[in-house]
Amino acid sequence: MALLGALVGLLFGAFSGSMLVAIVFPGAAVPGFLTPFLLLAGPVAGLLSALPVWLATIVWYLLNILVFWLLSIPAQSSTGLTSTTSTPPAANPIPPTGTQNFFRGFGHGTATIVNFAILSPFLAIPPVLILAILSFLPILSLVTAIRRNTFFQGVISWMSWLLPVHWLGNLIGFLIFLIFRAITLFTGTAAGIRLDLTSGIIESRAPAPVTAFNVAVFTYVGPAFAPGPFLGANVSSHEVGHAINSAAMTPFYTWGTVIEEFRLFGAPHRFSIGQQTAESRGAPRPGALYSAMWSP
Repeated sequence: MALLGALVGLLFGAFSGSMLVAIVFPGAAVPGFLTPFLLLAGPVAGLLSALPVWLATIVWYLLNILVFWLLSIPAQSSTGLTSTTSTPPAANPIPPTGTQNFFRGFGHGTATIVNFAILSPFLAIPPVLILAILSFLPILSLVTAIRRNTFFQGVISWMSWLLPVHWLGNLIGFLIFLIFRAITLFTGTAAGIRLDLTSGIIESRAPAPVTAFNVAVFTYVGPAFAPGPFLGANVSSHEVGHAINSAAMTPFYTWGTVIEEFRLFGAPHRFSIGQQTAESRGAPRPGALYSAMWSP
């Protein structure tokens, strides 16, 4: 199912990336295999042509999140876990279902091709060509032994600084970072900023009542938690797990699962598939539910 999802994701990513090219770079030349997708995406991009480019780009981003959210609904439902489940399953990790594997594969496929499509008008520039080739790495996440390799996780995560599908999230994450730094400095509760060399993620302390969360290449840990080793069984490692999810399955996967998490449970919840996947980064915390995605 993961392979089938990846194939569908490749098609969707080519269409989605071509749509953004049609919005931002109308008339741009792209590799021949993307031409049919550009023709398909053209009418949809035309509907957005009346909007400013920046607004049309945000609408494009939201449309992608919508697709991933709609796919997350059956994936989440297939686990059989809800907020009314009082006792966690005895077995940990929780085995992923076929629907869930399809959804992950869809994310890997989309992450692989959407960046290439966006970069495709500029392949004549050598650094862009190299980056476009590297953007194919997320598809290797289909192989269990590769995706559980921390070096591989680090490579695709560090690439989130460079690949265009991550730029909007990186900007939002940076703005939140600046706001939190201003608050903590003003209140005299400022604490250190850490860079996780194994993933390229910047962690900073967040003011109360924030617990912990991730936005793109930035993670934030509130006063209720003590930061720990980035490859350990702690909240720091968990939040990096969300960033790895984003790198391997696009930011749309992360936002889609967050929406589904709130739709089903009303609050961040351990039964969410996004939470379970992130928990497997490094080492799961004792008693936490997780899917064996990034570690056994």
